[in-house]
Amino acid sequence: MGSSQNQGATSRKWICWPVSLVVNGGLGYLATLPFSLLVFVLYNTLFAWLGWVKKDTKFDDETGFVVTFTVGTTLAVLVVFVGVNYLVARLTKAPRRWYWPLSAVVLLIPLVLQGILH
Repeated sequence: MGSSQNQGATSRKWICWPVSLVVNGGLGYLATLPFSLLVFVLYNTLFAWLGWVKKDTKFDDETGFVVTFTVGTTLAVLVVFVGVNYLVARLTKAPRRWYWPLSAVVLLIPLVLQGILH
């Protein structure tokens, strides 16, 4: 009886990787708009203020809606990311040391691909 429980736990550990890939890839695809807006807002506010880049002339300093929308949607994506991955990691008994960093990388892959292919 003990070996069948170990076998079940072992079989659940490998399933965390494909589930993580699908879940975080899908979340990353949905998060491309909020993350792209975040890059745009940072580019035209913080990075321009630091003198690292030249500010886009179309970006107005009084664009509170864009900043609020960007922060809100980015926070919503991060809350969903943490909640869903907590459940997946807990249900599949994924090793925390590798699961969370790899999940974050997979979340950002669609944004990087969008930047490369655009």
